[in-house]
Amino acid sequence: MREPFAVRFNRLFGARVVVLGGDIRQVLPVVPKGRQADILNVTLNKSYLWDYIKIIHLRQNMRVENDGQFQQWLLRIGNGAEEVHNDIAEMAIQIPTELCQPDTEALITSVCNDFNENNTKE
Repeated sequence: MREPFAVRFNRLFGARVVVLGGDIRQVLPVVPKGRQADILNVTLNKSYLWDYIKIIHLRQNMRVENDGQFQQWLLRIGNGAEEVHNDIAEMAIQIPTELCQPDTEALITSVCNDFNENNTKE
């Protein structure tokens, strides 16, 4: 039997299942002229909704599956284990030289590899 509208209306999200995706460390709210502490104080895990959220962790990053070095670097950043260079800028993290592509043409080719072949008008 279906719940009456009035009962559903008083439950979170109208008693619907809501799936939120993404890395909470990468999806920060915008606080105009806010400092780091101001931003952290309005994140989802500080909300009254947080007690009702069930977290399911994904263990495999499919986007960087074939690049172990890049994957480990991203994890170190996400876990706060990568060295921060505040002398350069607030919360600055240096990209390892071996992850950089100094040649512009090679960078375009690696990012857009088959773009022209796959996106030509007929």
